[in-house]
Amino acid sequence: MSFRSFEKFTGIYGVASKVDENTTAINNLAPFISLLIQKSKIETPIYVEPFAGGAGVALSLLLNSAVDEIVINDYDKAIYSVWRALLTETDSFIKLIEDTPLSVDEWRTRKRIYDEQGDKYSLELGFAAFYLNRTNHSGILSNAGPIGGFDQTGNYLIDARFNRPELVRRVCEIAKYKSKIHLYNKDIRTFLEKYLPRYQERAFIYFDPPYYNKGKALYKNFFSPMDHQEIFERIKELNCPWLVTYDDVPEIREIYSSYTGKRYDLTYSLANNGKKSELMFLSDDALWPSKADPFAVARLSEDNSSLLFSFPSSNMTYKEQKSVRNSFRLAMDEALYNIYLPD
Repeated sequence: MSFRSFEKFTGIYGVASKVDENTTAINNLAPFISLLIQKSKIETPIYVEPFAGGAGVALSLLLNSAVDEIVINDYDKAIYSVWRALLTETDSFIKLIEDTPLSVDEWRTRKRIYDEQGDKYSLELGFAAFYLNRTNHSGILSNAGPIGGFDQTGNYLIDARFNRPELVRRVCEIAKYKSKIHLYNKDIRTFLEKYLPRYQERAFIYFDPPYYNKGKALYKNFFSPMDHQEIFERIKELNCPWLVTYDDVPEIREIYSSYTGKRYDLTYSLANNGKKSELMFLSDDALWPSKADPFAVARLSEDNSSLLFSFPSSNMTYKEQKSVRNSFRLAMDEALYNIYLPD
């Protein structure tokens, strides 16, 4: 299969789009995972993300017919509310996109709704998170101000990333697939125990848990060291192919020492050529791509005794922005701007 790209390539199957003055969003993890699914030889595959966030990879796979269905789960009520509102109250969500003012006063209103969120879904909470994602500096939901500042004197202003017609078009495109999207708002233990079994026979699962280091600073729902160990114990018992990505730290290398790990670089700033490394683990060594595989997601190169996967990623930021994973901005950029649509 092929993935349609637009704008300029920064790596094969890696597409870049200008977001604001310093940020370029890149999506190319979806083709890599598509290859893994093909190598898994799953008939009518279902792609599962227990830590979905913006679900950009999941939606790219679905809209490109790489999978038949997707299952997205996120324990963050606001993020869950974005997707539930988009999928189940599409017309109301679109009307809010079209009619809501783009101003600092409105930003304060939406910020208050987000900060005072309860424990239940609401259209208002979903749109508040969406609004902040599109209008906040770096798209960060918490602890960030509006693009252009409160005095709106910056080079980019609060409306810089809120292209109403384009956002509406993307929302409509995603909503067409709602019968193939299964959405959950469960903690990881409950999801794995009670909901994953419904899909496991046809599932390929991508786990992107909270970082081991600095988890408390980066995530609303962070894990303790014991939590990371427990999740590993549950993952290794699964009877379906899976991929896990983590920050590259000794503790994670030790926990997953029974599996072959690969390091891969995330290009998070094209302007500064910034990179950071993460770890990747697969359920089966046979799934690892080789240089003979007809895929162009990663550039494979020898790095001492291990293969180094180096490719631009949607999980990027700039100026060492430390709280990108506290938001779901970049995956939302994939979902709403950078999805590869079928020709």
